[in-house]
Amino acid sequence: MTSRANQILAAAGPTLSIPEAAVVLGVSPDLLRVMRRRGELAELGIKVLPLGSRLRISTASLRRAVEASDPGT
Repeated sequence: MTSRANQILAAAGPTLSIPEAAVVLGVSPDLLRVMRRRGELAELGIKVLPLGSRLRISTASLRRAVEASDPGT
């Protein structure tokens, strides 16, 4: 994980924006949106929360998914 991703997670509240979550996962925001539409985030256990017209990513579920994919943690 990059230092920027670590900074985002360290400063995160309960949810992250799509661009912030994309940095943590190392993908573009557009790809993250495509992954959501395909159901790939749900398969990884990453919860997407619709808040009005915006989508937010659960920080806790994102952390768990990242930790599960990184054997060094």
